[in-house]
Amino acid sequence: MASYQVDRANTLGPVWCTRLLFKDAVVVTGADALSDLAKEEGQKPMTAFFPPQQKVLFGSASLLVNSGPRHSQLRRLVGQSLTPAAVKACAATIDAAVEECVARCLQQAGDERVVALADEMRRFALRAGIQVLLGGGGDSEEVADLASDLKLWGEGLVAPPLFFLPWSSAARAKRARRRIKARLEPLITAERVRTGSGSVLSSGSLLGRLTAAKDDDGNALDKDEIIDNVLTLLFAGSDTTASGLTSSLKELALAPALQAQLRQACRDADEADEALDAFLAEVHRRNPPAPFQMRLVGKEDLAVGGYKVSANSLVVYGYAGTLLADAKAYPDPDAFDPSRWKPQGAAPNWAFGGGPRMCPGRMLALAESRALLKRVLGARGFTWHLVDGQDLHGRYSPGFFPADRLLARIAHTAHTGAADE
Repeated sequence: MASYQVDRANTLGPVWCTRLLFKDAVVVTGADALSDLAKEEGQKPMTAFFPPQQKVLFGSASLLVNSGPRHSQLRRLVGQSLTPAAVKACAATIDAAVEECVARCLQQAGDERVVALADEMRRFALRAGIQVLLGGGGDSEEVADLASDLKLWGEGLVAPPLFFLPWSSAARAKRARRRIKARLEPLITAERVRTGSGSVLSSGSLLGRLTAAKDDDGNALDKDEIIDNVLTLLFAGSDTTASGLTSSLKELALAPALQAQLRQACRDADEADEALDAFLAEVHRRNPPAPFQMRLVGKEDLAVGGYKVSANSLVVYGYAGTLLADAKAYPDPDAFDPSRWKPQGAAPNWAFGGGPRMCPGRMLALAESRALLKRVLGARGFTWHLVDGQDLHGRYSPGFFPADRLLARIAHTAHTGAADE
């Protein structure tokens, strides 16, 4: 994935031909070439490309698997629930999820246990997403049941498509999807009654905002469309958030001076967001949570970076190869340097995709990440020290996580004096 793109980009240049899934394919890397590709996708027909089992599990109305006018309509409706104002309205719910995560980590620290931080970040991101979905109103058992089924469903996305074997991950994922749907349908009905003709922002939950969303013609999402896109948002958002946070904790453990700088910045509310945004942008660049996306080109050739991408072939957005190897866009790309993102927008950020399919939940993912890091790096947070000898090399599973799950020993900040350093 990432290493393949970097090696090929360094050897063959930013664009090269290959074969994927028995089809001719062109891999595109480099910020300039990706910008060309995003413009072409906005002007010429291209189709989302996913294996059949993923289409089944995401659902026919998922943003991910649709293309053309249908994708644009779904994106407009779903996007109303994830605007900056909508994300800001989730702050109290996100903070509650953060407190739950930090308390759990500190409890394990009190038991003197080695903590797998990757597992904790996965748990936080999934539970935070569910609590945002429910508006913080779900009881602990309801959240736990949904989290369990979403975990089973997510495992099926990357498993062999053996739906005909009842004990296979794919079959278990399909059953979990049915249970999730059965739980969400009555909640959607209740939200329709509750929100009535109110605006999207009048609801305190993501589910309510999705239910209230309408386009200019008055069209709204039906139950199946809401459920398909809830699954899409929870999978994409929790996976990206967990991956980014795990990589953040790894990078900070390996760079004590940078950690001290961020701890200082987190004491000043005016500085904290700007410093954390630059840090997270560099984390996502050095540890891309989504290394690529694929499209099926329509009946028109594409012009990308001075190359022709033939009609009816696959084209791959090589995000990892761009973020890790484009020395023009990111000078000294091997260095971890948050200052390259200041001022905001100083460098092109492809970590959340680009063009017509940029991740609609990126603002929510960043809000959750900022909130957790502020809490961990604050005076009442914790310090962590990585266990010696573990494998820190990343693996996509999906999302980008250290092979040994980032094992660490945790201590309360107040117990170490780190807050006063």
